[in-house]
Amino acid sequence: MSQDITTYMQALASRLPGLVTCLRDLGYGFHRPNDALPGPSGRVPQQIKQLQGLVGAIPVSLLEFYRIVGSVDLTGSHPEWAGCEYPDPLVVEPIDSAIEEALAYVELQDPKAEYSASQSGIFRAPVAPDALHKANVSGGMWYDIEIPNAVADPIVLEEPHALPFTRYLEFSLSCGGFPGLANAPGHSWPLATLRRAAGAA
Repeated sequence: MSQDITTYMQALASRLPGLVTCLRDLGYGFHRPNDALPGPSGRVPQQIKQLQGLVGAIPVSLLEFYRIVGSVDLTGSHPEWAGCEYPDPLVVEPIDSAIEEALAYVELQDPKAEYSASQSGIFRAPVAPDALHKANVSGGMWYDIEIPNAVADPIVLEEPHALPFTRYLEFSLSCGGFPGLANAPGHSWPLATLRRAAGAA
């Protein structure tokens, strides 16, 4: 299972640049161009150790994403693409976001009572803002993954499809990087082109 996940993340790291390039070539404006696909930093191995020391074992799929892909942020817009109010662009926050959350978490005296992200008090690593926040509208809880977690490929919590992390990534790419398009059949986005660029056609 671990090797399968590593192989998937290696393939993902080779597919995402094509999608990002395609979006740029089509005139899509990234909200944070430098964060679209920066790649993992050289600090990631040390950051993985830091995060595990703070909150416990990182599930394999998230760990390998941090190590091989790093992060991705497809938030943005195109002036001519219409028909989908909340396209929910693919975002996976860098490990820095999880560490920032973990540093605040370990300062809590009673996580079960004080930790607003989880009723159980178990730490949740931020994966992405929800679809509303990505569209600059006040929304709900971020998409997240519990840590510690013995499940190799755990469910992305708060995300409406309730998929394991790798399946969530693949579903996003099957929608051209914008899973919200699945709920907007009348949209004018160039979905077939985006799917091909993502290697999902």
